[in-house]
Amino acid sequence: MSEEKSAQKSEQKIEENFPKDRVDLFPVFRTLYDLIIEFERAHAQFPKIHKYSVGKRLSTSLLMALEDVTEAIVAEDRREQALVSAIVRLEKSRILIRISHDLKAIDTKRYARFAQLIVSALAQVGGLLKVEKKRSDKVSEVVDRKNSKK
Repeated sequence: MSEEKSAQKSEQKIEENFPKDRVDLFPVFRTLYDLIIEFERAHAQFPKIHKYSVGKRLSTSLLMALEDVTEAIVAEDRREQALVSAIVRLEKSRILIRISHDLKAIDTKRYARFAQLIVSALAQVGGLLKVEKKRSDKVSEVVDRKNSKK
């Protein structure tokens, strides 16, 4: 069996055991996922002096932002709160990416790529938050109308 066919079979088994669910349907999840994978590859090459300070902090911040987005997708009752938390973590990550670049822990090409992905994720999370606020405002209006009729 060729290496390519073996790799395809392995991917197929992974898909069977871990099917894509509703989390993967949200582009912001994919954006953050890709950002984390790319950053972790870069983080492995950070100078030791920055790897365990700025690098670790940035890694944690990105992972927590992904967790917040996942929570927003899965838990409707905490959606708005989770989206706001994701925005805060992404803003912190944007600053930490800039610090990493200024410390020469990442090159300009990677800095530009990470900055682009963070800006994209922020725009997507902001859009989801806007939609969620509109939805919660409509729900509040309906509840108010029902309460005023009683």
